[in-house]
Amino acid sequence: MVRLLSDRCRGIASSVCLVAFGIAVSGAAVATGEQSGMPSENTEPASEVVPNPVSFDDIEEILPARLRAADPVFEERLRLQRRLLEAVDLIEQQYVEPVDREELYDAAVRAMLSKLDPYSMYPSRAEVPMLREAVDLERVDVGIDVVRDGGSIGVSAVVFGSSAQKAGIVPGDRIEAIDGVSTQEMTLDEAAARLRGNPGSVVRLTIRSERGAIPVDVELVRERLTLEEVVGWMRMQDGTWRHRLPSMESVVYVRIARFGRGTAERLGALLRRLEAEPPGIGTVVLDLRYNPGGVLQEAVETCDLFLEKGAIVTVRNRAGDRVYEAHPSRDDFRMPMYVLVNRYSASAAEVTAACLQDHKRATIVGERTFGKGSVQRIFRLEGGRLMKLTTGTYVRPNGRNIQRRPDAAFAEPWGVDPDPGCVVRLERSTVQLLLRRWGELAAARREEDTGDALFADWIACDPQFQIVLNRLQSTQSAGADEDAR
Repeated sequence: MVRLLSDRCRGIASSVCLVAFGIAVSGAAVATGEQSGMPSENTEPASEVVPNPVSFDDIEEILPARLRAADPVFEERLRLQRRLLEAVDLIEQQYVEPVDREELYDAAVRAMLSKLDPYSMYPSRAEVPMLREAVDLERVDVGIDVVRDGGSIGVSAVVFGSSAQKAGIVPGDRIEAIDGVSTQEMTLDEAAARLRGNPGSVVRLTIRSERGAIPVDVELVRERLTLEEVVGWMRMQDGTWRHRLPSMESVVYVRIARFGRGTAERLGALLRRLEAEPPGIGTVVLDLRYNPGGVLQEAVETCDLFLEKGAIVTVRNRAGDRVYEAHPSRDDFRMPMYVLVNRYSASAAEVTAACLQDHKRATIVGERTFGKGSVQRIFRLEGGRLMKLTTGTYVRPNGRNIQRRPDAAFAEPWGVDPDPGCVVRLERSTVQLLLRRWGELAAARREEDTGDALFADWIACDPQFQIVLNRLQSTQSAGADEDAR
């Protein structure tokens, strides 16, 4: 045992990687090597099991003095790890009722991560499927994305056709309780997990509207949702989407609801098809409102569709900077662009808007984005458990940070601001009407010849999109005047 620990310690230079905060007490001690904090969730850690328990006194005798002297913080780490193990021992031996040791360690990990930020998490085994939802674009819940904003759990996006959307819940609403349990002390992931469940099961939410004084209870049915992430403004009879605008057929509207696996590929295929059809594409309107983010690589590849060269985004972490660059391609799209954003556009959506704005490839319209510019990675721990940890931040091509600190003032630089003259903040009543209109356009099959009236109904409740239309019409008028001269 002494030789095994000494050999393992020499193999990791100036520190010791020990699972479960050091050494497991009253059981097998597991010592992991250099791969214990691997970045890929598909990589198993190298591990060896020592059959006999090892006390901290043993460890202090076993570890070579030169190893302990090489790491100035080693003694401090050892002291703190001893404190944790002593606390676990006392709880196991003295607490009034028996407790599960693994649950104690799980609680300790969650407590540590709760001190960091709202996005780092240690999911239970039941919560692990949530980590794949943004990638796989399928889930079972009531159709709500949550965000922590202003000290409470809020609704950041609502899936069209879901029970939440049918009940009139909109982004900006606050969830005060889930099945009678207050969300005051819940993490984002706890709240999201409580919204999940078996298809057909019911969850009761206590909802406070953005300006409402009295919270109301709403019962919602969980259902299996397949998320469409690349959509148009109206669904046609055959189930496809209409992207061209009435009376402005060369203007193509695309809404990206979130960035999942294959989003950029589907967007590129759509634009190539529309470009090949008369009258081609004169302008692209990319709608990223209520887009909570998703897979960074999909956002990078989306930006790459519209850029020939230059930085798309920089991921900054303690190891240094990683710059994602655009690559020239004959498939790149060079037409003018507008990008719609709002205060619920987050993460990968902000990366996309910031990149296109900084390279002057698009005019940004709407309102300031959420300011979620942090990067999370999945690490596999001992026993196959996973940990999601914030490891970096997104930096725009212009060098500004996207991340909004908890105490950041509105005047500080974070998120993505619309271009001058393009700022419109929507009231809650307008948001409700807009989302209801979107839901109607998405759910029903429409005859082609009803498009003009339906389009007018949508635009009447969407002042942010009206700015885009006004600018497009001005451009067309200026072009007509030039042709007349």
